[in-house]
Amino acid sequence: MPKVILIQGSSGSGKTTLIEKLIQHYTVRHFSIGVIKSYAHELKIDADASKDSSKFHEAGAQKILMHQLDQHTLFSYQSPLSLNQIIPLHFSDFDLVFAEGFVNESTFPRIMLMHESLPLKAFTNIQNILCFVADKPCIAPVPSLPVFTLPQLDAVIELIDQIPIEKPHCFLLINGKKVPMNHFVEDILTNTLLGLVHTIKHEDDEIQSVQLFISTSPAASSDNTNS
Repeated sequence: MPKVILIQGSSGSGKTTLIEKLIQHYTVRHFSIGVIKSYAHELKIDADASKDSSKFHEAGAQKILMHQLDQHTLFSYQSPLSLNQIIPLHFSDFDLVFAEGFVNESTFPRIMLMHESLPLKAFTNIQNILCFVADKPCIAPVPSLPVFTLPQLDAVIELIDQIPIEKPHCFLLINGKKVPMNHFVEDILTNTLLGLVHTIKHEDDEIQSVQLFISTSPAASSDNTNS
């Protein structure tokens, strides 16, 4: 699973600019990077794609992918997804994901943007804030947390690098015996199963473990059903 960093702040505070600079830095280090941007307003999509998608949706389709030569746009008509659902579903094979916006989200590490010309909202929740990034030197709204300016990007990157990567552990038992797996196979199994489970799971409880039993014996399958 990737390391996820929330970039939050008022509109015009410099969130997109910061993400662009972070992407440039981590691309040089050969990280695979994803970006998720939350919009408070309706996002305007190409007229042709939007028109065709609406027709397909009205006919009964819930997911439509518009394919072009070098890109595609996915229209998914379903209940709003949380970041905890979006990440394993679409970004499980990335190293790093920057999520812009999501003002009510605080379960991931957060970088808060400030700008002198914009009013600063009161911080009622300081959970997981790594630091503040301001357009010019100032006093941090939370005394215990550092505040940097954009030219001090190295200090922000250092904080990001210190965040541990939480990697799910997966093991394989065949006939009750543990079989060693290399990291590549373990990652494929873990990401595939978690992605599948998140598509069919509707409860709000966080997934702590997943168990999958596959039997090639009818008798064993019957025993598992009755247990």
